[in-house]
This record gives sequence, structure tokens and C-alpha cells, in this order.
Amino acid sequence: MIDITQDEITDFFIQAPIHRARHSAMKEWQHSGYALLDKISPNESVIDIGCGSNLFKPHLPNLVGVDPATDAADYRMPILNFETDQKFDVALCLGSVQFGDLDDIKEHLHKINSLLKPTGRIYWRCNERSFVPKWFFKWTFELHQELSTEFGYDLKDCKWDHNSFKSEKSYRIYAEWVRKL
Repeated sequence: MIDITQDEITDFFIQAPIHRARHSAMKEWQHSGYALLDKISPNESVIDIGCGSNLFKPHLPNLVGVDPATDAADYRMPILNFETDQKFDVALCLGSVQFGDLDDIKEHLHKINSLLKPTGRIYWRCNERSFVPKWFFKWTFELHQELSTEFGYDLKDCKWDHNSFKSEKSYRIYAEWVRKL
């Protein structure tokens, strides 16, 4: 495992205004921002993992936001500590499941699976580029295919996403995982 604590991750986001600015510009992402509202029915239950400022909350009445770093979350805690009997239709993982090594990612995937209904789906925005800190997980298109299959999902879509800045640092991997029935 990569040596990083939750406090260090929290400090990174609280003290990095560029990340907060990008997060608050949710409408700027081509696939993984507010465009997701066209894919999620208002009556579906949604868990936003790493919700940050909880920007989807006003648009999705059945959303629960979990984030370890911001008070805007419904629950301020790491997702691994979140407990509920509720099962969700959708999980949003928009730049949140990206810390540590493959074992850390798999631990988070087990947790996400435990929170989703048998017909659940996950929407992703993931870092792939080398400019991110060393403790960021480097997602690839191939890993999305491998992990979605391993965890019982069909990879419905996996492509580059970008925000309106269109700089090298604004490109991420967008993916949709749909649970196999």
C-alpha cells in the first residue's frame, strides 16, 4: 500500500484552491459533470462518494453525499467508514476513488458494491495522467475493463472526458459501469 493518510488527502483538497475550483465547475465536464443528470432519474437513489461541495444535491432529491474533507457533505467521513442499510441505484465516483494502490482501490470497490442494489451502476471520473501526486492511483482504460468485470459489471462506456479548459491537466477517464444481472 502507498503510505498516505486520510488527513493528508483531506489537507490536499482543503488547501488546493485549483481543485476546489475545478470541482465547483461541474457544468464544465463533458461527460462526468452535470451531463450525468440526463442519465439519472430523479426517483433513483444516489450515493455521491467524495461529493465535495455536494453540487448534485439540489438536482437529485434522493442523493446522499459522503466526503471526508468538506462540511457540505451529508456525512463527513471516508466512504469506508460509512454505514447504512440503504441500497443505492447509482454511485458517483467523480475523482474520489483514486488514492493508494490497487489493493486500496479494490477495498473501495468492495465497499461500493455493498452499497449498491443488484441493478446498480457507477459513474466515474478518474485520473490517468502522470502530473498527479504519486499517491493518486493511475487509472487506465484497461483497468476499467478488468475491474468492472472482476466486480460484476459491464463496462458500458469508457472514454476521455475533459472540462472546458481543455488543457492537458483537464483530461480524465470517464466510465460507466452497469451491474450484470
